[in-house]
Amino acid sequence: MIRSIYLKTLYQKRWMTFWWVIGVVAMVSFTLLFFPTLKNSNLAETFAQLPVQFAKLAGDSLSFNSIQGYVGEQLFGLRLPIMTIILAITLFTGLTATEEDRGTLASQLTLPISRTRLLIEKFLAATTILAIIHIAIGIGIILTLIGIHESLSILRLVQTLLGCLLLSLSIGSFVFFIGAATGLRSLAIGVSSYIVFQSYLLSSLVSSIDELKTIEQISLFHYFPSLQVMRHGPNGSDTLVFVGVILTFLALACITFKRRDIRN
Repeated sequence: MIRSIYLKTLYQKRWMTFWWVIGVVAMVSFTLLFFPTLKNSNLAETFAQLPVQFAKLAGDSLSFNSIQGYVGEQLFGLRLPIMTIILAITLFTGLTATEEDRGTLASQLTLPISRTRLLIEKFLAATTILAIIHIAIGIGIILTLIGIHESLSILRLVQTLLGCLLLSLSIGSFVFFIGAATGLRSLAIGVSSYIVFQSYLLSSLVSSIDELKTIEQISLFHYFPSLQVMRHGPNGSDTLVFVGVILTFLALACITFKRRDIRN
């Protein structure tokens, strides 16, 4: 019975997982196929002539001369984190608030397992799905790079994928907590989406607005500098921040879920 909730959740989400794998791999491959053309263009020189403030907003990725820079910023700088965060919000909301709205969560509570174990099984299932998506992303990147005759450090790629996974899990754990604590799907999606938008906006503007540097640590995107991770590896303290956020919100979800009545 301990494994049944976990396996049942994976089974129920199998088609969603499949189509997400297809979608993210297609996006990754499509983006990387442009690299040879951009590498041989004069875009780097064009952007070098931009005003200083625009150049700061553009970032290192616009050199387009390095596959590390291109993958680090063009994929992991925005596209992949946003896609995996959207998936995390969808997944973790669906396993708590959405199921409560449909009345299926109440029936699961009749099983001979504790509420805490029920939540942990669901959380692990969602984490597994996110991990599968990130593994598929890694495979898609490697295969496409082979096709365009480029190479990348596998270690750095794995480290960057892990950082992206931890970022999406951090957002997902917050959504999981809101859903478990309130059972309100709209609240979980609305609050988390607002926080993601504001966090990314802060992270994007901090390079060009010095006054924002005093508060940049409140953005989770601050702890996933994708270009730096791709080039030099992760910062251990950043990883600890993500792990701390995930465990904290998972614990809060379990505590609040045990203490409230579930709608039938």
